[in-house]
Amino acid sequence: MKEEFTILLKGMVRQSGFGFSCMKKASELSIPGSLTYLDEQTIQINAQGEKLQLEELFSWCLSSRETISGTYSSSGKHKTSGKDFYIINSL
Repeated sequence: MKEEFTILLKGMVRQSGFGFSCMKKASELSIPGSLTYLDEQTIQINAQGEKLQLEELFSWCLSSRETISGTYSSSGKHKTSGKDFYIINSL
């Protein structure tokens, strides 16, 4: 069963290539969603997928040298559509 999750990450993620690496990993896991830069050191990922896939994406994010910390939680607010994962550059 697919679930909606929100992942928040802190670290040196801006201008490091992390967003594109995350997009590639999400595509490998067939996870649609989006990554939004909230500020220079914080990103939010809204994603939809099987719980194990989402946990794998979260673990991958935390293992990245660019991230310092992160949280994830179930979210009914952010509805993803389609099959793609995209980056929103809101800064």
